[in-house]
Amino acid sequence: MFTIRKVFKFEAAHRLIGAYSKDCTYIHGHSYVVEVFLRATQLNGDGMVLDFGELKKCVGHFIKAWDHRIILAMEDDLAELNLVKVDFNPTAEEMAHYLFDVMKHDLKRVLDGKEPWLWKVRVHETATGWAEYEEE
Repeated sequence: MFTIRKVFKFEAAHRLIGAYSKDCTYIHGHSYVVEVFLRATQLNGDGMVLDFGELKKCVGHFIKAWDHRIILAMEDDLAELNLVKVDFNPTAEEMAHYLFDVMKHDLKRVLDGKEPWLWKVRVHETATGWAEYEEE
């Protein structure tokens, strides 16, 4: 099994609804790091799982859309502002799950359902804390 990993970085702020820590209910920022992992049983004709440039084309527009933005849940009262609005509480776990689902769809379209397939997405909210999502 072959695995590749590509790292993407962006700066953004968010707040969490109903968080255990009151500090998280206030708008606060992070230096996010997103790791995307792909797996394949065999290499393509170029001897790669996938060219990193192709992967960047599939993922880069999400990073650009979220970079230097405030990410809020749709039900958040502040979501009336011109912000990035998502239909989930923007925890690192939920962001990893969302990015996984959208990237999986985009990669299937670009690759016509062939290998490689998306293995997991990891979102670093801080230098010491991350969450990841992968399908079983």
